[in-house]
Amino acid sequence: MVNNYQAIQLLNKLCKNNNLSVIVDCKRWRNKKEKDENGEYILREYKRILYNSGLDDYVYIYGNTPATDFSKDMEIKIFLEKHKEIEKFIILEDCQEEISKDLQGFTVFCDKLKGFTEKEYSQAIQILNNQPEIRRGNSYIN
Repeated sequence: MVNNYQAIQLLNKLCKNNNLSVIVDCKRWRNKKEKDENGEYILREYKRILYNSGLDDYVYIYGNTPATDFSKDMEIKIFLEKHKEIEKFIILEDCQEEISKDLQGFTVFCDKLKGFTEKEYSQAIQILNNQPEIRRGNSYIN
């Protein structure tokens, strides 16, 4: 089973040691009644949950993917198009079907029962160290 505390501590370590921020995917929360058009309620709620779960104050939550009717994969691409200042990124995902081939090289797939463990942490470091340049437009790999 997932030990949320351990997963959050590994996320803290990943962000701190690699100067990373968190971008929240709000796809799963889209059907909640308490939301606004910009997804700000969703982001505030995610922030509350993450910080209350042990996310360190120095880990910045940069924003969230847009709330659209597109796939999660497409929403990530839209976010990257709007934020060209992002030079490197990692996707932490527990559903392989949500991520297309062109983003799989940026993705660490976490087991739904085990969560983000040392194994996934090591994979994230490898992706960061060997990440291709982000190509904007239709493709995100060289």
